[in-house]
Amino acid sequence: MTRVCDDGNPEFRKWMDAAISVSAVLDETAEQSEAAGTLVAAAVTALNDSGLLYTPVPQEFGGAGLNATQVMSIIEELSRAHGSAGWCAMINLATASVCSTFLTDEGV
Repeated sequence: MTRVCDDGNPEFRKWMDAAISVSAVLDETAEQSEAAGTLVAAAVTALNDSGLLYTPVPQEFGGAGLNATQVMSIIEELSRAHGSAGWCAMINLATASVCSTFLTDEGV
């Protein structure tokens, strides 16, 4: 399947591969998460450990510095596996992006 933003960039490809890997965990835990009404620990751990939640944060602040289109492709991939998990990731990614955009020198 061709992704919306598969631009051949090796750095972006690395993050999409991570999203595909995490998506397998999200798919496996989707029913448990839905029954619990929250993402189960395995899903949260997979998202957190992957580093995906920091992809929109500029590199100088420890993130990957991906652009908005690339981040949306990651959200799309995660949502394909489990819509609720994709939504949770989207909220985190948007917050990380906005917060890092407005960091002052003191915040760094």
